[in-house]
Amino acid sequence: MTNARRGEARAFFGAALEATHNQCIPWPYSDFGKGYGQIQIDGRSRRVHVEACRRAHGEKPDGYQTAHSCNNPSCINPRHLSWKTAKENADDRRANDTHPAGERNPNARLTQEQVDEIRRSHIRESSRGRARIGSWANTDYLAYKYAVSPVLSLIHI
Repeated sequence: MTNARRGEARAFFGAALEATHNQCIPWPYSDFGKGYGQIQIDGRSRRVHVEACRRAHGEKPDGYQTAHSCNNPSCINPRHLSWKTAKENADDRRANDTHPAGERNPNARLTQEQVDEIRRSHIRESSRGRARIGSWANTDYLAYKYAVSPVLSLIHI
């Protein structure tokens, strides 16, 4: 980023910190990926939402992270930012359905349909009519079929 552009980014950041409205203020400059903006401060790249939260709400307490109430990672409106524990932040993502679970997880290898099929084919009825988990051989076959590791925890996806 050129010095002129860097100055423009700092001016934008300063104006965002003084915002009195409640709309998102998306960071339009460089980012770390996944929508989280970055800014140069004292010669170091910093996550801009963390810096905005620090300036608006004080130093980050140990064990806390920056949370967005708007669920927009590029937003730097201090009214949308707060310090939360990892658990509180994850609970918020689940409550707002923004947690990358299942197929939304970028590392997911199976679709929900495939997971359901695995569960159905791996559970069989015992002689007493109760469901029980299938054999290891069945687990190995399912793992081969879907090109995943043959772990029993696959059934608990």
